[in-house]
Order: sequence, then C-alpha cells, then structure tokens
Amino acid sequence: MVVELLGRDGDLRRLWSLLEDCSVLLTGPRRIGKTAVLKEMVRLPPPGWRPVRVDVQGLRTTEAGLAAIRSALPGSESVAAEVRRQVGRVSKVDVVGVGLERASAPRDTWEVLRSELDRVARSPARPVLLIDELPWWVEAIHRVEGAGAARATLARLRRLREDEGLSGGLRMVLTGSIGLGPVTRGLDAAEELNDLERMELPPLPRVHGEALFEASVSGRGGSCGPAAAAEAYTMAGGSPHWIKMLANRVPGGDADGPGAVQSAVEALLKPRLADLFDDQGRAHLERRHPDHVNAVRAALSVVAATADPTPLSAVLSAAMKAQPGLGRADARRLALDLVAAFLLEAEDDGLAFRNPLFRLWWLRYGG
Repeated sequence: MVVELLGRDGDLRRLWSLLEDCSVLLTGPRRIGKTAVLKEMVRLPPPGWRPVRVDVQGLRTTEAGLAAIRSALPGSESVAAEVRRQVGRVSKVDVVGVGLERASAPRDTWEVLRSELDRVARSPARPVLLIDELPWWVEAIHRVEGAGAARATLARLRRLREDEGLSGGLRMVLTGSIGLGPVTRGLDAAEELNDLERMELPPLPRVHGEALFEASVSGRGGSCGPAAAAEAYTMAGGSPHWIKMLANRVPGGDADGPGAVQSAVEALLKPRLADLFDDQGRAHLERRHPDHVNAVRAALSVVAATADPTPLSAVLSAAMKAQPGLGRADARRLALDLVAAFLLEAEDDGLAFRNPLFRLWWLRYGG
C-alpha cells in the first residue's frame, strides 16, 4: 500500500463491506484522501469486484460527464466513435426542400451508458462505478443546463443503481469534497440519494498521520522527532496532503521539534504560495456562493479570528451585517453549508475551522 494510505486499511474494509449491500456516498474535505482511496480500490480490489473510477470535476454538461464515464469503462468504444454512431448517417438529401433524413435516430446517451454497463456486468466480476467529485458535476449542470437537467442526472444515476438487470445490481461510490446536501437542496432531489449509505472519510488517525510525516521527512534524507510529528499532524488537521506538504518544507530537512514545523507552516503561507489553498478558499467560495460572497467571507473571517469555537450567533451577525437584507434563516443556512462543505465544524455550540492551516491562510489572504 502506498504511504498516503497509511491508516486507511479500516476505511477500505468498511467501504467494501458496505458495497456488499448498497451503494455509498463517500464524503470528506478536500485533500483528506478520498481520491487515493478510490485509486487503491481500483489497484487492489477484493475477489469478485471490478471497480472503474472516473473524475467528473470540471465537466460542465450532462453529455460530457456521460462520455467520461463511458470512456472509462473497460473495452468501451472511443468517444469519437460513439458520437459518430449517434449522429447516424445521412441517407437522403432533398435539395429542393433542403431537407435531411437520418437513417437512424440518435440513441439516448443514458441508454448507451446502460448498455455499456450491461456489457461490463456480464463479466465474472461485479462492476462498481467510482464517480469522483459528483457534486461539482451536478452543480455545473445546474448552472449550464438548468435545475431540471441536474435533477434528472441524479435520478438517472439512481435508476442505474436500482437496475437489477445489471448482473444483480450495479454498485456506485459517489464522492464529493462539498456535500451533496447543499447542492441537491435547491433541486428538491433529496429522494434521489436516499438509497445511498453515507460514509465520511475521517482525518488520518494520529498515530498514522505522525508516521506519514516521519516517513516523508525521512524520504527526503532528513530526521524527525516525535514532537515535530505531533505538531505537523495537528497543524495539518490530519490531512495526508498537508502533512506531506509540511514535510516537504521543513527547513534543512530535519524536523527536530515543533519550531521546525512552524517554520514549514510559514513557508507554506508565503504570498507566492497563496494559491495553494485557493481551490478551497476564495475561488471555491465564489463558485459555490456567488450571491452571498460578502456574507460568507464575513462569517469565515469572524471564525478565523480565534482558534476557539465562535458562537453561532456571532457568525450569523457578521454575515447579516456584511450583506444587508440577508435574513437570519438564510444566514444560518449559509453557515450550515460551510459545515457541509467541510470548511467549518460544529463543536461546543460554536463553529471552528476544521483545518488549522486553512484558518491561518484565511486570516492572511481569504477575507
């Protein structure tokens, strides 16, 4: 197993166990290791399973996502060949009427996908479709094609999961670093997800996160003490990605104490590296909340002001003050969306940043 998956054995076993009975919605913050887990599922599946992974983040339409899924299936046709087949051939040209007749109508692309999945399902191993970052695709469809198309995408995916003709039922693992809840709330599509078992991928257990830091420092020819490893784990919030990023920036290569880790933190927060966090910072929030950017920024800024939990009332007040006309109920919904998107966590009747590194970044660059 690759070093990034230290401590994930139990998560992998639980995921495969859940798939015996149902499909799974795998959630967790960005950089927590969801994609690494999916890749490990593809690399080393248990006997009787045939996992197929596809990343749909950045795809903007229904057709683009379906084409990506089809092209990921083993032995599938190339996308170009499929397009040619769907367009069909022109069998008659009526010059006077300027009319065209097609020999055959294009097939519904969901039916094409179902047919391809049926072909894969006929193999001895049971297929499981791993769709990475599904919420981003659904949200993009909503923006580009409308709510009806986004809702239909979720409904058709569920129909495939419930299709017993696909060798006894197709399993899926759907992932997202933003919760599907906020995305589907505006679509009135909660029922399209209620067949899924929810599983959140947690931060690495401390013992494994510290071991990952030590291994990463050692891999660069340095040495590491236990106090440094403990500090790195805490500052990275248990994220394997940020643990490795800190290890790569330890000055001189040796992590002999917490001070070395704090120097690595400062190196990560230099202005020239500020965009390292932008995919979960400013750009991310502007995409997710285009009509409430000021309110979200104010809410995160008041939470970032202290490492202790900030009372929810203070968060709501900051959001409403930053965006006149925003009601308390809408402000509360925004705050809960930030929890669902894994930027904040609720604890002790207040809100706090999930990742200490990101909190420090927000203090310097986010607001």
